[in-house]
Amino acid sequence: MNVIRKLTLRHIVSHKKRTILTIMSIIVSVAMVTAVFTTIFSFTDFMVDVTTEVSGPWQAKYLYHEEPDLSLFDSPEDVADIAVVRPGRSFSLHAEDKLGRERGVIAEADEAVCRLRSVRIAEGRFPQNTDELLVGRYFLDRSGLDAKVGDKITLFLQSGEPGEYTEKEFTLVGIADDNADFFSKDYPMITVPDDGSPSEEDYWQYAVYCRFTTMAASTYDLIDEYTDRTGCEMLETNRDLFIYSLVPRDNGLLRALGAVVAVVLALIVIVSVAIIYDSFAVSYQERARYLGMLASVGATKKQKRASVYFEAFILGLVGIPLGFAAGLGGIAVTFLCIRSTMSTVLNVNTTRQLSVRVNL
Repeated sequence: MNVIRKLTLRHIVSHKKRTILTIMSIIVSVAMVTAVFTTIFSFTDFMVDVTTEVSGPWQAKYLYHEEPDLSLFDSPEDVADIAVVRPGRSFSLHAEDKLGRERGVIAEADEAVCRLRSVRIAEGRFPQNTDELLVGRYFLDRSGLDAKVGDKITLFLQSGEPGEYTEKEFTLVGIADDNADFFSKDYPMITVPDDGSPSEEDYWQYAVYCRFTTMAASTYDLIDEYTDRTGCEMLETNRDLFIYSLVPRDNGLLRALGAVVAVVLALIVIVSVAIIYDSFAVSYQERARYLGMLASVGATKKQKRASVYFEAFILGLVGIPLGFAAGLGGIAVTFLCIRSTMSTVLNVNTTRQLSVRVNL
């Protein structure tokens, strides 16, 4: 180690108070930058998890009046998974029911709906024939239907003109949790497809939920391509999933988020640079006396500058890792304090927890 570096280390050790203050400034600066990015990525990842759990990982929903050619979706390099859902008959728990809470439409779907719409079966299994039903717990509680897995349920199915019903007995083979909005917003019950059952004229006949192999801006091109290829008559996208994955179709949201982050970071950098620069400036002035003595025996201006850089390297070597740790630790404690209230604030039934997600 040359004499200038030895002198720099001696200066760092001999001026403990200023060294500690400079390291603390570095720690605070790095911690604030770490906290900004960690908060953004942790929250967006958490919302992706919540959206996936509640709505499902589907990216596009293709609607058709007539049965689509599903072989057109058979493209492993583009399509990761599909699920077909078809509205079956309207039903009522009572022939003369006038209460909306005891009425609904039975969905006809294959078991892929569990994957793409996050239908989580709490008890029992998925239906295997048209005489079996999977019912959402939400509907059971709302309608007051006292039934458990294995029980027989009699439903009144609309068979023609409004008010005309036929009676049919089903077996309750499964009860689904309330985590998925499929039951609370779309259909209260699921059975397997029945080619002979009529669908409601006011509904789209077929809905194909599709998850592609990518989640990026290019996914929109795939969605549009399959819209044209399959003759889709109406398209819906899982907008929340794309937004929280930071790939919205409209980049205005990202630009707004980027502007906010840029302003916050600019304030952090300006304050940090001012504090740390002042500390280094004073340090350099104090050490200049020692370097002056060396200059008299041949030390150059470049060597003096190298002394400042070496001190910055040593202090950064200590302060930057501690800053990362402080930023992550502070965010972890913050998340721990607000974790219990997130479900209430978002008004969703979720098992997901807000936790620190590190994005290098």
